[in-house]
Amino acid sequence: MKIAKSSARKKETREKILAAGSRLLKRQGIKAASVADVMGEAGLTVGGFYAHFDSKENLVSETFCYALQESSRYMLGSLPQRLNGIGKLKAFFRTYLSPQHRDCDKDGQGCPLAALAGEMGKGSASLQKVFTAELEKMAADCAQHFSDRGFTVTPKEFLTMMSTAIGGLTLARATRGTVLSDQILQSCFKQLVTFSQEKEEINK
Repeated sequence: MKIAKSSARKKETREKILAAGSRLLKRQGIKAASVADVMGEAGLTVGGFYAHFDSKENLVSETFCYALQESSRYMLGSLPQRLNGIGKLKAFFRTYLSPQHRDCDKDGQGCPLAALAGEMGKGSASLQKVFTAELEKMAADCAQHFSDRGFTVTPKEFLTMMSTAIGGLTLARATRGTVLSDQILQSCFKQLVTFSQEKEEINK
């Protein structure tokens, strides 16, 4: 019984660290966020870090996986179930390319792909391998989710659309506070709607 409680407590603490790491890395970036910062964000002391992770790179790797899975689960779960595949796809990108999503990075929220892709790409081969694997898994899961009621999208097609959305969100954040920022969001969304409708026509 004591072992089970200890194991459950350790798992709970680990989840707390990952959640804190997710917020901090998206808010400050990988390089700027230290292990001490992450543990402080979680309300824990640095001394307990190595009971859960081998290194900062290990923390970053697992935090990215956690953040992407949580973000995907939340965004897909919040879509109206009454919509068909193309309807859900449009609703997803409408939310993704919204001013609210653009600005939530200040609070350490939002998609980790837009927040961390640049730094993950400059990281070690190990980090790049993790990023690639998680990206492919996310694309496959989302493609399956949106392929519904006569509408189909492949993982490669979804990844192409996400590339447009991530690029648009990144540029909109870089130009935040300007008219151009809103225009970028709107333009990218319209482009993705056009692509989705072309896909729908092909599927008929």
